[in-house]
Amino acid sequence: FHRTVLQLVSNEKISGECQMKDQKDTYGFEVEAPANAAPFRLRLRQCYGRVRLTVPYRGEEAVEGVDDDVELLMPAVAGVPGMPLRSQALVQPLSEAPARYELVLLPPGPQQSPIEMPDDTSLTRMADGSFQFFAAAVKVSAFDGPPPEVTLRHTLVAFSQEESALHANSTCGLAEAL
Repeated sequence: FHRTVLQLVSNEKISGECQMKDQKDTYGFEVEAPANAAPFRLRLRQCYGRVRLTVPYRGEEAVEGVDDDVELLMPAVAGVPGMPLRSQALVQPLSEAPARYELVLLPPGPQQSPIEMPDDTSLTRMADGSFQFFAAAVKVSAFDGPPPEVTLRHTLVAFSQEESALHANSTCGLAEAL
């Protein structure tokens, strides 16, 4: 089962859902060979269920990823200005449907978040019944010029560990939990 091919646009997140086990969602994209050595990437985040990303190449092996960034292989003449790569990304479920996910085409270069996560992400229950955790912080170096005034708010979300199809390591997975 194939749906209509949707076009990926750089830095625009697409949310998808596979309703059937044999469904393949198809996304087209076109990118030009970057002048630097850094490749374009496709980022797949699983929200609920398990999905796989496959990028087939003519005459080459397919590149696959599960809940990861997949580097796009440019044509053999990569580095030649204006030489585009036109391909498709296929997302298909690895588990029983439904399976929800997010997909985004990332341009070359580092993807820096202005939020710095703590090294220790554990939640500790204190003797008085309260919980303690290390909070995220704003990375001042992520801004050109003085950083804007920022307030971070934290929400504790708890859900059953028995829900094995839920992926709490992604924003969309937490939204599913809620």
